[in-house]
Amino acid sequence: MVNRGVILALAMPLVASPKLASPKLPSLNEKIVAYCEARVGQKVGTGQCADLAQQALLSFGAADRYRRAPDAPNPGDYVWGRRVATVVPDRQDTAAILPGDVLQYRDVVFERRTRFSWSQSTAAHHTSIVAEVCPGTLRVYEQNVNGRMTVGKTELALDDLKSGTLWVYRAAPVPLRTPARR
Repeated sequence: MVNRGVILALAMPLVASPKLASPKLPSLNEKIVAYCEARVGQKVGTGQCADLAQQALLSFGAADRYRRAPDAPNPGDYVWGRRVATVVPDRQDTAAILPGDVLQYRDVVFERRTRFSWSQSTAAHHTSIVAEVCPGTLRVYEQNVNGRMTVGKTELALDDLKSGTLWVYRAAPVPLRTPARR
């Protein structure tokens, strides 16, 4: 669950970040994004954050790997496929991240200070799915945020990441089994 608490804030307009040109998405990533977009405003599974990723991957035959993979590096740090990036406060390269990738959060703190406000968002343990990759920003699909158990879109300003780790996973389809020759 994510706690996005605002300590002191004045209304400030959100400025849209330009999207980065991304390479052609893998088919599975395209399907995951479409799945999430179609469910904005709806509760997926029990409304827990990981339910969104699990159901999206299950829908397209990739969740089998998630269910069998051991948590890493610690219990509760779900593995959603092949790790393609690790984002920490001093290393925020988004070049390898694509829409449809799954983010696994551990002890994350985002903090924004401006002349007129200060806000903090924390997530000891959370899962979301990348919707868009923009310069310095990831837009994500997530649920179970501030008591909201439905899918919504949120913007993560990576410069505001003060502590913790985001592991980025790319799901892969489970290979079809070919019948054994007799």
